[in-house]
Amino acid sequence: MWPLLRSLLGGQSADHAPGERRQGARFRVESVTCNLGDIVDLSGFGARIRCEDNPRVSVGQVLQLTLRSPRRPMQVMSEVVRVSRLGRRTEIAVRFLALQPGIRAELHQLARDDAKRAAG
Repeated sequence: MWPLLRSLLGGQSADHAPGERRQGARFRVESVTCNLGDIVDLSGFGARIRCEDNPRVSVGQVLQLTLRSPRRPMQVMSEVVRVSRLGRRTEIAVRFLALQPGIRAELHQLARDDAKRAAG
């Protein structure tokens, strides 16, 4: 959360508990991919992406992602918040930018449905 917004909200947000960086619950997904690689977990606020190669991205970079799922492809703007090397793989954490509430809700529902399908 932006520092100014955090101060206006008294250090809290309705979307997450104090001290947590993540907004909303993320769900492990198996059938969602994007133009950078496989989505490992997803919510209406962001995602963690596992890449087999070493993409040229850096923290703070704004990217347009194309999310592909069993439902439909979606274009979302995102900001890279973390890049981690895991051996030959790279994990990229992104937060989604300027999503309309309907798109955010659709992403959240997609994540929940995919997690249920994978578990059951």
